[in-house]
Amino acid sequence: MNRKQRRAALSNLQEVAKGHRRTLALRPDDAQAHNELACVLLQQGFLREAAAEFARAVTLMPELLEQYSSLVATLLNVNPALRAGLARVASAWPRELPADDVLGPEGFAAISGDPFLRCMLESAPVRDLNLERYLTSIRRIMLDIASSDAIDACELDRSLLEIGCALAKQCFINEYVFACGPQEEEKAARLKDKLIDALASGAPIAPLLPSVTAAYCPLFSVAGSQSLLERSWPAPLSSLLAQQITEPQEERRIGATIPRLTEIENDVSVRVRQQYEENPYPRWVAPASNRGPSRVSEYLRTLFP
Repeated sequence: MNRKQRRAALSNLQEVAKGHRRTLALRPDDAQAHNELACVLLQQGFLREAAAEFARAVTLMPELLEQYSSLVATLLNVNPALRAGLARVASAWPRELPADDVLGPEGFAAISGDPFLRCMLESAPVRDLNLERYLTSIRRIMLDIASSDAIDACELDRSLLEIGCALAKQCFINEYVFACGPQEEEKAARLKDKLIDALASGAPIAPLLPSVTAAYCPLFSVAGSQSLLERSWPAPLSSLLAQQITEPQEERRIGATIPRLTEIENDVSVRVRQQYEENPYPRWVAPASNRGPSRVSEYLRTLFP
């Protein structure tokens, strides 16, 4: 493609982007328009803007998560630093890499400012092996930070707290399946004890402390965690507390009010019920988008175009 053709192609992309923005000005909740605008921005090289539009599309239409492999490929296209980090971790696995090798020269900035990554972490269990291994490494690095004397200084970086809370939400959604060695487990247990002691004494708590603890165990299982709701927190941590304390509490309240047609007395049935209630599946994160009623013929065409 010569220079004239490139200019024409870029001009065409600009016009297409303007068209999608006009659509969104009229219909800001049009997930398809957000998705198509994101694709155009990606072609133009506006990676951060594309990531934000992809995140908006997935938020508006959670069904897009059914195309998880495609979403991961798109995520890596809009975030080359993340793609490079995944490759480094994958090539070294199961050997643990130092933080600098995992994060690369950009450090946490490579992932903390990516709204698309945060959206995917908060919306569904990770279903990509290399991404899971990368996030497992990130969790270990954040545990090291939260366990060190540097934890208070890190609170000044809101973006670090945002990605930490998103990662903790992911761990809660996937029921803590990430790999964790004995030394890491011990360090996480000590961090949990530190949080329990601070809650019991009423001492100040750095926001990164509960957010990293929540990446290793649900906060509702932490003694005294209810008092976390009585403190003022940044928005990302407040949202995490809602997921891991308020909502489970509400689930238990609602569960106690559900009527029973018959009593369950058989020993096996009682154990099955207990097992299911301890580990319900699937755990809904967000309802499907409501795009209004459609005819059967229209619905079938979406399945079999």
